[in-house]
Amino acid sequence: WPGELDRVEHLYSDLPELMSRGAGLEARAGRDLARLELCLIEADFVVVESGAVWHVPRHPLCRAAALLAEHLVVVVDAEALVPTLHQAYDRIDLGQSSFGWLLCGPSKTADIEQALVLGAHGPRTLTLVLASGPI
Repeated sequence: WPGELDRVEHLYSDLPELMSRGAGLEARAGRDLARLELCLIEADFVVVESGAVWHVPRHPLCRAAALLAEHLVVVVDAEALVPTLHQAYDRIDLGQSSFGWLLCGPSKTADIEQALVLGAHGPRTLTLVLASGPI
C-alpha cells in the first residue's frame, strides 16, 4: 500500500495519518476536485450483509471528494461491524449531524447493447479496509 500511495498525485485524505496532496490539498470547492485520483475516508461502521459503510463527512469537501475521486478507499475499525441493514438503521442518530450516508459501490449501468460501465455515478472502485484497533 505505501508504495502505491506514493504514485498518487491528487489525493484527498480524511485520515489524520495521511496528508492530502495535489487537487485534494488545494481544493476550495467541489469543482476543484475534478482531477482527484484517490479519496481516503474513515467510516463509522460497515454493514456485513451488503458491504455498505455509514459515513458522516467531517468537512464539506469530503463529501464531494468521495463522489468525484476515481477510486475511494474507506477505512473502518474491524470491531465496527453491523450484521444487517436493519441493525445499522438502529445505530444511526439522524439528530447527530446534518448529513450522513450509506456508501457502497461502485455504481453499475449498462446500455441496450449490454456494454457495462462501472463508476458512471461516482468512483470506479471502492475498497474497504478493516483496521484492527482504533483508527
